Amino acid sequence: MNDTAATFDDLTPRLSPEWAVRSFHEERIPLSPPLPDRDLRWRWAVAIIAALLLHISVVTTLDDGFERSKSPLPEPVPVEIITEQPKPPPPPPEPKPVEKPPELPKPPEPQQPLPYRSSNGDLTDKPSGSSPQTPERSEQTQPAATAAATAAPEPQASTPKPSGAPALPSQPSPQATPVPPATPRETQEAMIAPPLPSKKPPTPPAEQGASVVTPQSETAARTTEQEDPHVGEGGSDKYLRDMKEQVLRNYFYPPTAEMFHVTGTVVYDITLDRSGTVRGVRIVQSAGSLLDRAGFDAIMRGSPYGPLPSYIKASGVVVTMEFGMPVVQQDENR
Repeated sequence: MNDTAATFDDLTPRLSPEWAVRSFHEERIPLSPPLPDRDLRWRWAVAIIAALLLHISVVTTLDDGFERSKSPLPEPVPVEIITEQPKPPPPPPEPKPVEKPPELPKPPEPQQPLPYRSSNGDLTDKPSGSSPQTPERSEQTQPAATAAATAAPEPQASTPKPSGAPALPSQPSPQATPVPPATPRETQEAMIAPPLPSKKPPTPPAEQGASVVTPQSETAARTTEQEDPHVGEGGSDKYLRDMKEQVLRNYFYPPTAEMFHVTGTVVYDITLDRSGTVRGVRIVQSAGSLLDRAGFDAIMRGSPYGPLPSYIKASGVVVTMEFGMPVVQQDENR
């Protein structure tokens, strides 16, 4: 073991570069002759020149490659620049037509008030603002007044004078005095005669919407108040009033007509016998099937309406009844 280590220690100096150089110079091993200094300078110059040429060739090759890789420039395209003309200004808006104000209706011309009579029957003066009386009427009435004024007086009878009596002074004969012309007021009083009193007494108004017609006997329908005591209490008016109230109590406004606000006026001819029972109903004026049917059902539901008044001698009557639809709402508002 120790011998091997000693052997390596002996060989170590021989393997070092210092030992090789020293041995080269000391032993003078003939490897190659040393170059002179002149040859060394020449070699360095050649190496430098070769390196420069190599670099130049590399740079030139790279430049050619870059130039070849570049695409050729496109040919210039001719372009003409045309300036756009300015747009004309928009036309001014048309003026709106001025609406004319609506023409106001002309006020009605004031009517001339007619002369009226007072309680004593004389014609009163016209109120202020009325047109004066036309002169034509005064001219027409003036000749009549002058004719009465120019009437000749009666001749005076001559009386014999007694011989012994003294003569009395003669009295002047009466002369006709002129009558002044009639004024327009007096002329108008003469032209307008007072109204004659009516001979027939006013009859009480009948019930609206119902009337009685008796085709069997007209004389029975025209019975006077003295023939029946119930006429003074209302008579046929009371019977018709009660009959209409009974019809309205049985009337029902159809829901369909109420939904669509259907209204109208219906006129019926109702035929009654002596007991007041309905024998027939005829529609004189229709207001639609809904309202016509509602009124017909109300009339039939209200039958009978009681016996006819005693002053009606006929076996039956025809009652014309008219009422507007809906009637229930109208009666409730009353």
